[in-house]
Amino acid sequence: TTMYLFINLIILLIIIINILLVKSIRNEREESICQPFLTSKQTSPLISYLNRNLTIDEEGEFACEVVLQDETLPMQIRVTIHEGLSLLGIRQAEQNINTIIEDIFINNPDIKIKSPAHRLAMRHLKILTEMLPNVFRFHFRAGFWSLNPYINNYEEAASYLYQAIYGTASNDTSTTQQDKYAARREYARALAYQGLYYDASEELSKLLIDYPNDRGTAYLLRESFRLTNTTVNPSINYLLYKQKQSNQMISSLATSNYSTNNIKSIDSYNHLLTSNEFTNYVTNRLPFSLSLTNNHFWDLNRLIDHNYLSNHFKDLQIQVEKQKQLVDKETIFGYGLDVQKEIMSFDDFLNKIDSKADKHVVNTSSSLLYYLNTQSTIYINQNERIDRRQPTNQSNDKLEASYSVYRPPLNRLIDDIPLPAIFEGIIDDITEINLWMGNSFESITNKTTSRLHYDATDNLYILLQGTKTFELIAPSYAPYLPTLSPIYHIDDSGLSFTYNPIKFDLATEDSNIYYETDIVNSHFVESVDLNSIIIDPLTNQSIDTIKIVVTLNAGDILYLPTGWFHRVTSSNGLHKAINIWWKPPGWRDMVNKEKTVATKLFHKLNSIEKIDSTKNEL
Repeated sequence: TTMYLFINLIILLIIIINILLVKSIRNEREESICQPFLTSKQTSPLISYLNRNLTIDEEGEFACEVVLQDETLPMQIRVTIHEGLSLLGIRQAEQNINTIIEDIFINNPDIKIKSPAHRLAMRHLKILTEMLPNVFRFHFRAGFWSLNPYINNYEEAASYLYQAIYGTASNDTSTTQQDKYAARREYARALAYQGLYYDASEELSKLLIDYPNDRGTAYLLRESFRLTNTTVNPSINYLLYKQKQSNQMISSLATSNYSTNNIKSIDSYNHLLTSNEFTNYVTNRLPFSLSLTNNHFWDLNRLIDHNYLSNHFKDLQIQVEKQKQLVDKETIFGYGLDVQKEIMSFDDFLNKIDSKADKHVVNTSSSLLYYLNTQSTIYINQNERIDRRQPTNQSNDKLEASYSVYRPPLNRLIDDIPLPAIFEGIIDDITEINLWMGNSFESITNKTTSRLHYDATDNLYILLQGTKTFELIAPSYAPYLPTLSPIYHIDDSGLSFTYNPIKFDLATEDSNIYYETDIVNSHFVESVDLNSIIIDPLTNQSIDTIKIVVTLNAGDILYLPTGWFHRVTSSNGLHKAINIWWKPPGWRDMVNKEKTVATKLFHKLNSIEKIDSTKNEL
């Protein structure tokens, strides 16, 4: 019996030794993969511009996960690996890699984060915030990514960001002012997304006190007051008043090289223009409209057929905007504290807008409206990135732009949307071709609209279905419009330059102007009621007297040069459109032009400040 026990003990020891040896060999092998994966210039997730390779990423991730199982792993190495894997998920998500939502996850309530890349990022960020609760960047990243449309966990986002700003990580001395500013803005957004507009306004008020020239925060603060119907605090009201005065002063100093003035209407045609005619309009910076209902260059019936679209797009997951529908009021998409994003399948989106096709369905203030705009849409189908086929051969009757400018899902419809021959001379300047889809409901006097804004590129807008009304304002009136940041110059192309910094600083005569770009788009006009905008205070002339109204129906086309302000209102139920954006003439010189004009503006403002300072001393 003793000999039997001894033999069994020897066998058990041999097994344990073998297990330890295998574990040691395994860890050495995995470490030899993990370490270079996280640090190599060819694969490191720390390098944001690297194109990710999913096969290599999966091998590196697996090896690093195995290494993390070693309980004796030093703390610093463990933190480095967790941070590397969190950044790996972030890089993959940024490049739409490893974001396919598998069918088994779609309806599984236990899996909160459906996208593998986002799940990878958040899992390791959560571990890092628990391991190192005093480190700002981990809480900030976790909060920021919790607001991502794939995740939309607003409560967790607010919790992480609170810890970064006011809690355990608030005293991290390695944090930059720019990161603290961003965290505070995101915290206000997380609160607003939960409907906590009072709390959001409190945070935005604190932010405006610290950054009184921040136009974006001022706008969001006014939005929060609008949503809560609260009375503005006198001290905050004073800051808003001072900022308005500053905006008016900057607008009064505005310069212009734009020569097209006093336009009362735009030309309209019922046939496609020749290349020379089109070029003349582009050169002269003049809009025009076309009505091609009976002689269109595309098959409109096919492009608006939901069955046809579903057959092409049904496997796609897309990002859409959603917003509460306001009874007897316009619903404004694309901007504001109350505009949220959601990930859904293309078929689900079709069902949502189709289910609203009966105008009697939407009749309560709790109803949600959904809108697809591919200029900022995330697509989760991995093959859209991997399988980038080249466009088919060009011909006179079938012109295609580079495959990359067709924003998904339109890259699956290239054969259905060939470009007209008029684009032949500028095809290399095309930046994006986008799809726009939604629904509007007139039975309750509701319409969907955009804010008055301008685009930084030329735009050909092609309406496939529905009715859209464009209210146009020529670039020459730009300085009179209350954009979120004031306009200080109008280029000869029509593009407006906006004063859009948190800092606009020139320390010495030899230094460069430093712009800290505002998070909020500055080229939007804040006021929704256009008639309330006064162009000339002396004559009380309103914007209504100078705007041009153009109504498009299915098959109609509108060309808008850059800088033309426009507000778009959709009506008549379902609406679909495709637009083509391209760089305006002279775009290569635009950066140098802006730098030159901005420098002149700075010196003007600096002189005014010195004069004001002297007056105060006297």
